[in-house]
Amino acid sequence: MVRKNFCRMTSIIALLSLVVAYVIISCGGGGDDPAPAQAPATDLTGAWSVTETLGNNDCQDDPVGTQYFWTADIAHTAGSNSFTLTERGTSNSYNGTISGSALSYSGQATDPDCDQGLNLTAVNLTLQGNNSLSGNATWVCNFTGGSCSGTTNVAATR
Repeated sequence: MVRKNFCRMTSIIALLSLVVAYVIISCGGGGDDPAPAQAPATDLTGAWSVTETLGNNDCQDDPVGTQYFWTADIAHTAGSNSFTLTERGTSNSYNGTISGSALSYSGQATDPDCDQGLNLTAVNLTLQGNNSLSGNATWVCNFTGGSCSGTTNVAATR
């Protein structure tokens, strides 16, 4: 009787091993592949009114709280993970990426106060609803004789 139960138990263990192996193989083994970037459901194309508020910086002529206002034109197709943002009235244009509600871009810009170039090291925005963006930027202003850097809070609506 012990021998008969042992044979049944061995058969059950072998069957369970096959089931576990099938589940592991069919599920892909649980690797560390990152999830693909998720595109927003809404089309972000259009004119956006932007307000920048200077944060901490080491520039002599730019006190914290100084505000700048400008218009951005965004070109984007709903379902796409990329966009192009152009500062209206300038030659500044940036290609960015979208993942869910997070938008990011970086690049070089022209700015009258930064005669050697403005480097936007990172601009990170969050889409809130379909018509509002907010976030922050880090930057370096290069000018004849030196440079300064800082942060800016960014808000935009359309």
